[in-house]
Amino acid sequence: MKNFKFPILLSAMLALIAFASCSDTHNSEWGDYLISYGTVVKTERTADNFDIKRDDGVLLHISSNLIPNVQLDDQQRVLVNYTIIPDQAPGGGSFDSSTSPIKSYNVQLNGIEKILTKRALTESFILADEQHRNDSIGNDAIIITDAWFTGKYINIHFAVWEWGEAFENSHFLNMVYDDTLPAGEAARLTLRHKSTGPGGISGGQILRYGDVSFDISAILPEGGTEREVELRWQNYSGTVSTDTGTFRLNATSDSAPKGSFNATSLVEK
Repeated sequence: MKNFKFPILLSAMLALIAFASCSDTHNSEWGDYLISYGTVVKTERTADNFDIKRDDGVLLHISSNLIPNVQLDDQQRVLVNYTIIPDQAPGGGSFDSSTSPIKSYNVQLNGIEKILTKRALTESFILADEQHRNDSIGNDAIIITDAWFTGKYINIHFAVWEWGEAFENSHFLNMVYDDTLPAGEAARLTLRHKSTGPGGISGGQILRYGDVSFDISAILPEGGTEREVELRWQNYSGTVSTDTGTFRLNATSDSAPKGSFNATSLVEK
């Protein structure tokens, strides 16, 4: 997997990887942790219990939970930090991977982060009321530090400049799919940002970081599973940045090595 990262943001990316309690004490019994995107699946055992369905369809059964008081909604999209409990089939007993395909794992939950998840808007929707809708979704600058596909989503790590803690702004993000272009061309996706406060790169400001996933399955033609993508965003130099990749529906790996994400990279550098 290849990832595109601005060097200035390396420390932030490392902090994100370790967003949960990932000490040796927590992971020494069963080995290293993994990080994957997935969706919360509430179970019938109790109202507080849940499993997580990874973007590749593998189900993670939470057998050991280091954060038992976490509050999650059914179908909430999450970034999950976990350790697989080896040689154990869900529900107990041993698991023989040589004779049975792995569809689920018993895992220790080390940490979890809720991910803002939205559907992509269409250019035709904006054009139907261009004056108001263009203003409401904004065209403020933003930094994309990472972008890649999992399942039906494009996932974005982003950063925005702010004046400081005392002037924390609200930020609104949308992905716009240009459905007015011919179907045979690459799908054009534009990340749009609206900030409630000032922004820029001059002295005294700080970078804030975030994550968002957008459902972009609508860019595929009927019955299609693959399409080229051009991603655009307004940068802090006053110009439009672009990058390209291939969106393949549900084309994900089944695990993520320590220190990286379970994803197909958008940017092939």
